[in-house]
Amino acid sequence: MPRRRLDEHRWDNQTTRPGGAAAVSVITVTAIAVVTVAPGAAFASTGACGYGSSHGNVRTCVSLGGTSVSASAQVKDAGRILNSCLRRNGVRVTCTGYSYVAPGRGIGLTWSPGGHVPNGTYCAVTWRKNPNGTTTKLASECVGIGVTQVG
Repeated sequence: MPRRRLDEHRWDNQTTRPGGAAAVSVITVTAIAVVTVAPGAAFASTGACGYGSSHGNVRTCVSLGGTSVSASAQVKDAGRILNSCLRRNGVRVTCTGYSYVAPGRGIGLTWSPGGHVPNGTYCAVTWRKNPNGTTTKLASECVGIGVTQVG
């Protein structure tokens, strides 16, 4: 008589294979499937926000979903010329380009790679263009999925 599966992890003891090999291989396969599937499924949505060196004036955020990643920057009090970039594992994916952002407004972008977002560390990086033309990195906010590297 064949064994019946009682639930995801247990089998009844009506019939056993020599050495219990069937039960061990079922548990091993289940564990591998969870590790393989979990990174994409576990990160339905996660994000991080912060003000970096902007003294509370520019809020930088990164948001990671199953099929896209977003980067944004929102100005609180004093308008700024900003560039919002998205980086993956330390490499630039895309940027908005510099533009003036008035108080209470923001800039941002969404990257959709097609299918699921690849494993890695994703960072929203906000840059400010100063009156003299130089640029200053205001903030970098990061989230990761699966095996992560330095953002």
